[in-house]
Amino acid sequence: MNKKVEISFIQFGIEADPFESAVVETNVNKVCAMIDELEPHTMDLIILPDEIFGAYAYGPMNIPLDLENEYLDKIKEKAKQYSVYIAGSIMAKQDYISSYSKGFLIDRKGELVFEQNRNNVFAQETRFVIKNKDEIKVYETDFGKIALCVGIDILFPQISQQLIDKEIDIIISPNMYYGKNEETNELGYSSGFFQVAARARAMENQAFVLMSNSTGINYHTDDQMVGKSMVVYPNGKYYETDQSEGSYSFELDLANCEDKYMSVYDLKTLADVNSN
Repeated sequence: MNKKVEISFIQFGIEADPFESAVVETNVNKVCAMIDELEPHTMDLIILPDEIFGAYAYGPMNIPLDLENEYLDKIKEKAKQYSVYIAGSIMAKQDYISSYSKGFLIDRKGELVFEQNRNNVFAQETRFVIKNKDEIKVYETDFGKIALCVGIDILFPQISQQLIDKEIDIIISPNMYYGKNEETNELGYSSGFFQVAARARAMENQAFVLMSNSTGINYHTDDQMVGKSMVVYPNGKYYETDQSEGSYSFELDLANCEDKYMSVYDLKTLADVNSN
């Protein structure tokens, strides 16, 4: 198993228009072009932001898609072309008005090998987005065990209760979070909530958390997407990208889960000691 893992975030402003279906193709073409610019022949994993098809701005001309579709096929081709895993999340249609928010992992051969439903929804989403009880699953790649934690699910410690004994290496969280002040943020959670939650999930599971984000303006709330995709170490130390559109690459050393700047207790070991 490769313990040195090369990862990259694709961070961009997702176009959103509920009355224009062409935005889906525009967004996917942008993703593919950014992957090409990255020249990811040496990459192991590319992480996309949440809902790359339309940023949850759906209407009569732009309804959610089935997971198997021509647009995701383009991303599969890039995974195969560059022999790289690609993770992200999209909406998958249940019926005309109801959808699942679903994370996906495409392997180096361009195959869709792993799916994970989002379990929690905002009150504003309940008319259209189905709340699931999908157990957080684990998938073993050639560089380690990963779990997908989609969107706001990263805020909930219940995911750690499901993962704590599965010895995962990486939690991937394709996300979409804002930076505006709390009074005008209709959804109630600013970027700070997600950043703290990601650090907590990393320490609870003694795993890396890779949390992506987008840039630009959110269609529904006019809130500013802040970028700041995150790599969180198992000890809680983190690095974040800036607020610009672009690709950001990092090397993870799974054999050395503490970085050189910070060392804290291994929470699993500490729990075993305290239980004796």
